[in-house]
Amino acid sequence: MLKSNQANGLHLADYWRWLRKHVLLTVIMLSIGVALSWTYWQQLPRLYQAQALLRIDPIAYNQGMVRKVDDLVLNQTGAAFAQPATTRPEARIAFYFSGAQFQADVAQHLATQFAPQWDAVDAALQAYGTTRHQQIEQYVARHLHTFRNAIDGGHGVQWYFYDPATAQQQLEHIIQLLDDNLRQVAINELTSQLQALASSSAADSKESAIYAEIESVLLSRLQIVQSPEFSILHRLMPAEVSSSPRYPNRIPVLAVGLITWCALWFTILNGYLLRHAVQRNEVMS
Repeated sequence: MLKSNQANGLHLADYWRWLRKHVLLTVIMLSIGVALSWTYWQQLPRLYQAQALLRIDPIAYNQGMVRKVDDLVLNQTGAAFAQPATTRPEARIAFYFSGAQFQADVAQHLATQFAPQWDAVDAALQAYGTTRHQQIEQYVARHLHTFRNAIDGGHGVQWYFYDPATAQQQLEHIIQLLDDNLRQVAINELTSQLQALASSSAADSKESAIYAEIESVLLSRLQIVQSPEFSILHRLMPAEVSSSPRYPNRIPVLAVGLITWCALWFTILNGYLLRHAVQRNEVMS
């Protein structure tokens, strides 16, 4: 374009001369660009952010494990019945929290508990898939974010939705679902330990007294985990929702829209000036 313009005697000074000559038209065109960008921004769906800070209680999490502290009390190597998957439970939880299975559980739970809210934003969900199940799964995968603080082991959870009140309620459900799933994992581990203990006790009747003490520890812990008051998650910050939408960001949208409009306008102006430059060259020749 530049070579063609220079070949026809069209330079940057010609653009600047035209803009100075048509200041009012330039202002009008810029105003139209701002108005169109603003209108486009207003049409975009609003997403509000709900967030919470959690911490995994390592003592509560390890209720399902016979640890060395129990060996000191029982004078027996009871930890062989339940080797912990990791000495840092927050790392294990972070891996589980970001897994595909938990996201699928969240999608299924939210689809069931918030069906009217999903129906209200049906138009916005069309971009996420063809079926409602696929739409919600893709939505959860894109808008459920977690991060872990390596220093204190805390977990941040962020969730986005089109209505602030619904976003806060859904985040509360997501946190409760995580806690319920973790409790079920602990119950399964304790049940597995009791089964292993029963097999070992049947094979070694001489240590029946020791096995009975270990069983009492496991049963007491199972009772604690199954208690309605028991919770593995501790809230460092309750679920809060932003008062203003986090998406779309007004400034970037307006900037991109205005730049696009100016690029289109410049292309039309370039064609107009180029045509006049060619006509002038033909007259001069």
